Parts: sequence; C-alpha cells; structure tokens
Amino acid sequence: MDWPIGTPVSKATRRLNEDIVDLAADSTALKRENATLRRKLDNAERALAQANEILSIVRDSNSMAALQIAQMEKLAVELKRAAVKHPHQPLSRWVKFGPMAILLASIKDQ
Repeated sequence: MDWPIGTPVSKATRRLNEDIVDLAADSTALKRENATLRRKLDNAERALAQANEILSIVRDSNSMAALQIAQMEKLAVELKRAAVKHPHQPLSRWVKFGPMAILLASIKDQ
C-alpha cells in the first residue's frame, strides 16, 4: 500500500476499501473451492471403499470359481480313469454310484 506523497485520504480510503472487498471475495471463493474439493475427496474416498469392497467380493468369487474348476478337473480325470478301467459300465451308473457321486449330486443341485 504505497501511495505517492500527496494522495488524498479519501482516495486512499476508497482504495483500501476496494482491497478489503477484493480480499473478502477471494476468501469467499477459496472457502467455496475448499468445500468443493472436500466434497470431491469424500466422494473419492467413498468410491475407493466401494471399489475395495467389490474387489474383496470378486476375489472371493474367483477363489470359489477356481475351487470349482479344480473339482471339475478332478472329476474329469476320475471319469476318464473309470471309463478306461470299466468300459462296459454305463456312464449313468458311474455318475450315480461312482466315487464322485456326492460331488456330482452337489453340482446338480446348484
């Protein structure tokens, strides 16, 4: 706030008042921007929490699917082995009474 010597007090007061109004407007704008940024941060944190929850669910589903795939592979190997060992037995008998009958029944019930 450097005014040349000889600046009238009324002009200096007017200019100070304008500066005060500008600072108040800047402060208000900064508060508004801060509130907007805080809202965006809250939304981003909520989205992150939701994404982490979904990721956890997907991981659980993935592990369950991997387990089911492993069971199916084991079932296929056992079925092939039984078919080679007892070619005269019908497949339906093996499915109902074979060593994997319980697993097949549980898959059928799903």
